[in-house]
Amino acid sequence: MPTLDNLTRWNSMFDMLNSLLNLEEFVNIHEVNCQINWDFVQNFVAAFKPIAECTRSLQTEDYIMGDFYRDWLLCETKLETMPNNIFASTLLESMQLRKEKLLENNAFVSALYMDRRFNYMDSLFFNEMQRKQAVSHIISTSTMLSSLEGNPICNDADPVASQVEFEPSLSSNDTFHLLEQKVTSWMQQSPQSTSNVQTIRQKLEGLAHETRMPFQTNILDYWKGLRSHEPALAKLAEVVLSVPCSQTSVERAFSALWLILTKHRSRLNGQNINNLLLIRLNEELFNNMNFS
Repeated sequence: MPTLDNLTRWNSMFDMLNSLLNLEEFVNIHEVNCQINWDFVQNFVAAFKPIAECTRSLQTEDYIMGDFYRDWLLCETKLETMPNNIFASTLLESMQLRKEKLLENNAFVSALYMDRRFNYMDSLFFNEMQRKQAVSHIISTSTMLSSLEGNPICNDADPVASQVEFEPSLSSNDTFHLLEQKVTSWMQQSPQSTSNVQTIRQKLEGLAHETRMPFQTNILDYWKGLRSHEPALAKLAEVVLSVPCSQTSVERAFSALWLILTKHRSRLNGQNINNLLLIRLNEELFNNMNFS
């Protein structure tokens, strides 16, 4: 029997027709009394196979935006090899339209910018506007992080976050003394924060001049390796790359909740449920912790 379609499962229609296609020889040999349009089934399975493979990848651990975009582009490439397949052509057109919307999202573009598989010297994946868009968003993220940590950084667009009270000296005969004194007071007010913002911006812009990394590269491991050499940039990259690209983690949490909140444990309060769910979803992390 072929796998049956399930409305609550990803790819269930593809799985059903794919299993049916695997039974084509059996059906023909035994002359099963049913009318099946095998051309329809073959075209459907061929077109949706790249989609199914891509959606299965979404369920893997530590799956970041760059991984998602890589698999998306691979799916497009496979669909392009089937120009005579109406399903493939329609899917490809829809994906390309949707991709335009994705590239308008600041978080999405910023995550790709921090990914050397896509952001490199003369990259075809970015135009100048998108690069500026990404850098601006990442600088804003950096400012917000520093503020949350109690170490606010001034806005990059306005190097002087607050006006410094200026009291000019009238005793100097130097033509530019007043201007020099004002600039000096600015520098004394926030020398560290202005320097930090400029350094981060320069380093971010420098990422566009690096060499490209292969698509199989684990970008999270790459940035972990830079923690000691570029701690601020590596920390910022971890935040930018942490944006979830699917709802898999949410679905996994609901599945875990079914195992915790059973009819025999219906009197658990909300705090205990949260704690048990936290431990179950991070079981590997807790197993590696030393509580002694």
